[in-house]
Amino acid sequence: MTLSALTEYLCASPTELYSFLCYSAPSITRAWFDRSDTSSSCKLTSLWSTRDPVSEKQRKFLRFHWQSVGSFDSTLSAVEDDCVYMTSSPSGKHTVKFFQTNGKTSNRRLEIWNNSTLERSIRCSETLHGSFYFDEWFGGVAWSPDEQKLLYLAEQPSDPTTSFFATDSKPEQKKGEQFVRQVDFGETYTGKKLAALFVLDMFQILRVQGIDDQLAVSEPQWSPNSNHIVLIGRHLVLKESYPLGVKYCYNRPSFLLSARLALSKDNAKLEDIQSLTNPQEESLDWCVRSPRFHPSGDWIIYVSTPKTQQDVHNGTSILRLVDWKASRIVTLIDRVHQNSNNENSFPGLYLHSLPSNPWQDKQTLWMDSIWNSQSVLLQVRNVSLTDPAQVDIRPIDISGDEQENIFVLDVLSNNILLNISTPLCSSSLYLVRLSLEENRVLDRIRLSEPLDLSFALDWITPTRLQLTEEQQVKLLALSHSESFEPHDRTFEAFIVYPRPSYLNEKKRMCLICFPHGGPHSSHLIQFQLGVVFLALRGYAVLMVNYRGSLGRGQQSLNSLIGKIGYQDVEECVVATEWARQVVPSLSKETRVAALGGSHGGFLSAHLTSQYPSIYRVAVLRNPVTNIVSMHSSTDIRDWCFTELGYSTWEAKDKMESLLAQPDILARMWSHSPISHVKNCQAPTLLLVGGSDRRVPPSQGIEWYQILKSKKIPSKLLWYPDSDHSINDSPSNDDAWMHTLLWLDEYLCDH
Repeated sequence: MTLSALTEYLCASPTELYSFLCYSAPSITRAWFDRSDTSSSCKLTSLWSTRDPVSEKQRKFLRFHWQSVGSFDSTLSAVEDDCVYMTSSPSGKHTVKFFQTNGKTSNRRLEIWNNSTLERSIRCSETLHGSFYFDEWFGGVAWSPDEQKLLYLAEQPSDPTTSFFATDSKPEQKKGEQFVRQVDFGETYTGKKLAALFVLDMFQILRVQGIDDQLAVSEPQWSPNSNHIVLIGRHLVLKESYPLGVKYCYNRPSFLLSARLALSKDNAKLEDIQSLTNPQEESLDWCVRSPRFHPSGDWIIYVSTPKTQQDVHNGTSILRLVDWKASRIVTLIDRVHQNSNNENSFPGLYLHSLPSNPWQDKQTLWMDSIWNSQSVLLQVRNVSLTDPAQVDIRPIDISGDEQENIFVLDVLSNNILLNISTPLCSSSLYLVRLSLEENRVLDRIRLSEPLDLSFALDWITPTRLQLTEEQQVKLLALSHSESFEPHDRTFEAFIVYPRPSYLNEKKRMCLICFPHGGPHSSHLIQFQLGVVFLALRGYAVLMVNYRGSLGRGQQSLNSLIGKIGYQDVEECVVATEWARQVVPSLSKETRVAALGGSHGGFLSAHLTSQYPSIYRVAVLRNPVTNIVSMHSSTDIRDWCFTELGYSTWEAKDKMESLLAQPDILARMWSHSPISHVKNCQAPTLLLVGGSDRRVPPSQGIEWYQILKSKKIPSKLLWYPDSDHSINDSPSNDDAWMHTLLWLDEYLCDH
């Protein structure tokens, strides 16, 4: 697309601009090498998704790439709307597709393809299983090495129930049980049964027996000889008296299992089940995930987030190696507790999972990890069970002077597939080739064209900021422990804003302070459609990675414990004042809005209430506003204690009395935005997901009702089927449009 054509779209109406961004900036879901090709040429496939606000759907398509006379060619193919997942076999000769439509009647089936030929299609009845699981916590599909069998996860079938008064009930139906509340894993899993393991063996699907009904399993992996499998196991209810939500929570115990899969004509069963890890308290193997077999088949590497005294919901992870036959475990990459002031020093691992194929060779693997405000490419060398101290981890610079966000997609020898983006440039697929001896980049080949908006937008790269000594002394009184105070007191922020030459002369630039949620997550320097949309409409968007964010060492993260609503708020204010100084066209008088979701909404509500003269407008997505009323109805009630500095592990035997203690309730109140709401004067838009289990919808409603009683302009949008992220169609698209219209009306028109 030419620059003039791009400019025409950017000057269009908000709906046309938003649609253009959706269609022009697809995201990469997965990509993989074709391992069946033994020639010197390279073949690979990438799976993409794009929002379609007109049809209110997520569209998916495949790109097939192949090397031809020194360059790469590609073709596109649309993926069926009801195809929810697909993956190729190890050789690349076969592909499995999972189809699912939900409604009054569910339709589920599997298709096995051999190149362009359909080999078989198998329907999955309701009596066999419920919905497929493909998410990052309970999903997993695994081809056997001989490609004759396939493991996958799906909901356990529902137990048949009927009314007490039914006259036509069947013997297997349980009378009077249809309204018994089923326990689940919380946010995004409402009403879903536990994940069970199934195996496709030739033309039949069997449920794998031998697994406890109260144990959810995920991430199956075959051993190279196909005799054993390994799994991640997670119990639904622990020794606490209530289940806790799992999504986004890395302080929930899980463990690594190995077993032999015994198959007969009509039966599949796990035998010789062994726990390879043990998630005991203070264990390094607390939240275990992402098992990957070593090329030899003798070892398994995996990621674990250790249990901490503070019990935060996310933190520094470690890389472990287990001899799964001898049950010997060593740590390859340990925690980094305190990051140095040197931004080039390794801060520790921050990732959910490893690539499906991370190995370059028997001693070298690749991964990505959050390092300050970006995801970087990491190489791990000298992997060994006998001498783990010799492991060498190093970031590999393939970007030169430019700062980019990098995710690893697949590895084949010295070839690495990467998803690379920047705040101004959408995701692009890259093939990077390295010299095995010198670890030098031989080729960096871009396989897809991104949407590059650098002609209209600019950005200020992540910059280290710090509270004043006076602010820091004030915050020290809020900490329960001196150990929470790190040596490095800095945090980072970066800004995306319109170039002065692109900015409409009739519209003055305003600033949006956009803190992330969590609080233990991070804004990365990647392409964010919503941020770009607002920037192209004339707003400077400030993204704040306050202390407590990932990628800065465990002590920096722990420094926020006991100080939410204070330390993170003050750092947002410091970042706002910095942004007013460094962005062209901004000044001390620039009007500022606060935008955020979840904990970001918590901070935005705080900012408009504690600093009403600075933050004039707010947009809150599923915000935490009152921890007192939240703690008894959220799926992660432990968060309400942990973030205030109380250890839920110390209190687990007296949780009921702890919930009733007035001093704790008073502290919950004082750290909540509701304690400052009397000062709020900001016109506020609330975006509330009716199916949110993480932050109860009543939190947003409570804030809205108070603002209405104060006669402050406010509006609440209710998305009945949306969960905590409000990322579904059409809710997410509607939310961003309303966000822009609200800011236009109350921020820049005043």
